[in-house]
Amino acid sequence: MNSIIRNHPKGDKWLVSHAISGLIYNFQGQYNKAVSILETALKHRPNPDLLKIINRLLSLAKGGAVDASS
Repeated sequence: MNSIIRNHPKGDKWLVSHAISGLIYNFQGQYNKAVSILETALKHRPNPDLLKIINRLLSLAKGGAVDASS
């Protein structure tokens, strides 16, 4: 993910990489890292579909757990 983030500083690849990284950090229990990376993604004005995904992941990270059934 880091190489995609580094090599594609704009656009959907960058945003999706941040969303996936946030999800991974959340699964690892690194909630503060997850929140930080997801909030960074929100600052880059994602399209409506990515915005919905990132906001959902952010709310899960702030809650401290991922519910796989959601």
